[in-house]
Amino acid sequence: MYDYKMSLDYIIKKARKAQRVIIVGASRSGKQLMRYLQNEKIDIEAFYDNNKELCGKDIEGIKIINPKNLKGIGKKAFYIIASVNYKDELERQLHEMGIQEEEIAIFYPEKSYQYYSDLEEAYYGAEIQDMYYRRFGHYLNLENPSTYNEKINWQKIYDKDERKTRLADKYLAREWVKETIGAKYLTHLYGAWDKAKDIDFSLLPESCVFKLNHGAGWNIIVNGGGMDKERICEKLDAWRKLNFAYFSLEMHYKNIKPKIICEEYMENTHGELYDYKVFCFHGEPKYIMFLADRLTSGLKMAFYDTEWKKMPFVYSYPMYEKEVPRPGSLEEMLEMSRRLSKGFSHVRVDWYSLPPDRLVFGEMTFTSYSGFCEWNPKEYDQILGDLI
Repeated sequence: MYDYKMSLDYIIKKARKAQRVIIVGASRSGKQLMRYLQNEKIDIEAFYDNNKELCGKDIEGIKIINPKNLKGIGKKAFYIIASVNYKDELERQLHEMGIQEEEIAIFYPEKSYQYYSDLEEAYYGAEIQDMYYRRFGHYLNLENPSTYNEKINWQKIYDKDERKTRLADKYLAREWVKETIGAKYLTHLYGAWDKAKDIDFSLLPESCVFKLNHGAGWNIIVNGGGMDKERICEKLDAWRKLNFAYFSLEMHYKNIKPKIICEEYMENTHGELYDYKVFCFHGEPKYIMFLADRLTSGLKMAFYDTEWKKMPFVYSYPMYEKEVPRPGSLEEMLEMSRRLSKGFSHVRVDWYSLPPDRLVFGEMTFTSYSGFCEWNPKEYDQILGDLI
């Protein structure tokens, strides 16, 4: 059950008003909480910890004291438990020392998939704020969103457009693409199944890609050399049982019926597959994101405008410094993106350009990086937000 007292927003607001702030638990979580509070210019009086080996020491000048020394310090302090594994014992210990319920809060360093799946919809906004603060050290303006991240996070929980659920479904989106621009842009589909046990591996080629249709990153690439069928089935069934919506509250994924699909294996050179992701705003392509080096030195990114001029911004990944040749299919890519994105304030249409001149649809993405893009330079968060 959701409790606002478990939110970072509550803890920070309460700590600002408190005359004294004490973190209960000097572990890694306690240090993480210390950073959040210091970022808000909130003074911490002490850490409280039952570990006798820690008592008498300090963390960056903040003393660690034994709980017995907390007796009688007064009821004007705010106690934040930062040890989830021992929260019940620590809360009971504080109560035995005369600390009242309203003077205690519990800090969760990370909240679980189960936590979000049990969460009532009324609290999604507070939890989105919590997630964002933990990454960036400040809150979103969800009442009047203006930046890219703010608008994407607003859409995650408040936009009820059912078309987004259909098009985020990697299986059903194929029909949309076929209807809108033609089947020639689709990957070859070898099969689709409700459960992994239904897959007849004898009918599949040596190289192929298994995917779950209802999330992102749930892919198994098989490039010759035989298949570990048992391991593949185990992973596919584990993913199938999850609801992708509850990882970061991208709620248009919630009602997608899980399905396992198997598509053709594609590559450009040496196992690399180049991504061209077209950022469309109100039905018009504006920027193309290029991704490379997944398998070598680590994923890198570059943005280009529709004339293939390199842009000075990226997000969350290093800039790909090499010059990327203008794809021969660029004009076709832009026109097909224009058709697919019609009627949406913002969507990213993903493509692969294969030699010699084959353009292949990847997917439709409505919440790029779940709205947690670390824009570099930062002003592009606002610049792209103004386009939505």
